[in-house]
Amino acid sequence: MRIPTSVRRRLARLRRRRPQERKAPAVLQSSVVFRYDASFRIGGLGDVQDEIETLTGLKATRAFRAGEPLGLRGSTRKESLWLLQSPLGERASHDEHVNWLWTQIAPHKDQFRKLVQEAVWADVCLGCISESAYPVLSVEPSSLDIVRELRIGLAFNFTVS
Repeated sequence: MRIPTSVRRRLARLRRRRPQERKAPAVLQSSVVFRYDASFRIGGLGDVQDEIETLTGLKATRAFRAGEPLGLRGSTRKESLWLLQSPLGERASHDEHVNWLWTQIAPHKDQFRKLVQEAVWADVCLGCISESAYPVLSVEPSSLDIVRELRIGLAFNFTVS
């Protein structure tokens, strides 16, 4: 039986995070460790990654172009992706991550508003890794300026370690 590449990547990610968990616990809530991250994503824009960097000065954490190879099976990416991830680390709260993203994007909100309108989809993705099967995902209303101003959605990525 062959294990899909996406499953292998997720397992590798979990293995890398386990030793870090013992070294530096993240947010503790009733002795359960929650690790958070957040990213701003724009999908299906076409080949504009370089244009975004030129217009805003922001370099994508990850960027993929439609048609690029997707693994070893010969399939290709169906759409482009431009992703800016918060560098604050897993100890920071969702609010801190989202506020960092907005601090970077706010000076260029008009350009990003245009890009979001042209994109197939755009969102802020909140991530949480925990030992608990019950995630704690909360963001203060003041941290959601990025969602309101750019008129984008929220996505949640929860992983049980």
